[in-house]
Amino acid sequence: MRSITHWEFVQEDTPDTFEPPFCLNPKCRYHCERAAGKAAVPWFYRHGSYHTEAFGEVPRFRCRHCGRGCSRQSFRLDYYAKRVLDYRELLRQLVSCGSTRDMSRAFCATTSTVANRIERLARAAAALHAGVLQRIGVGEPLVIDGFQNFALSKYFPNNINVLIGQHSGLLYDCDYRTIRRS
Repeated sequence: MRSITHWEFVQEDTPDTFEPPFCLNPKCRYHCERAAGKAAVPWFYRHGSYHTEAFGEVPRFRCRHCGRGCSRQSFRLDYYAKRVLDYRELLRQLVSCGSTRDMSRAFCATTSTVANRIERLARAAAALHAGVLQRIGVGEPLVIDGFQNFALSKYFPNNINVLIGQHSGLLYDCDYRTIRRS
């Protein structure tokens, strides 16, 4: 399973106005978004650009502290993708119970491309949710509930437990456990 990082959705900016939120080097003092935002002088400088078929002109940046380079693509949901799909439309079809094959027909893409973008969207949403939970405190009563389900078949039962805020309905935690068959 891939780890969830502290990346968040980045506003759509033009190549001229985009500023990287933090340094990608985990050992750099500007790796923390708060430290990078509080720097008196910008922690980065523009270091040219490059052109891609999918995204056009992409600006590059270099950290003044550690020298690590990054580009606008490093902070996009489409990082390392060769083709752009509309994530708003993808999410709309996903919540309306569209199948992967239907979505691939609508986007004129393969099912593996659509599945990859759904996975990217899910990781970004989980990271955004984790970031929200770090910033807020628990200021309401919590409700816990669970249900028993099956994974693949009746031979693989599991329990799924959720911890939710009573008034807000915010999901604070969830737990998945495989159980022995009874």
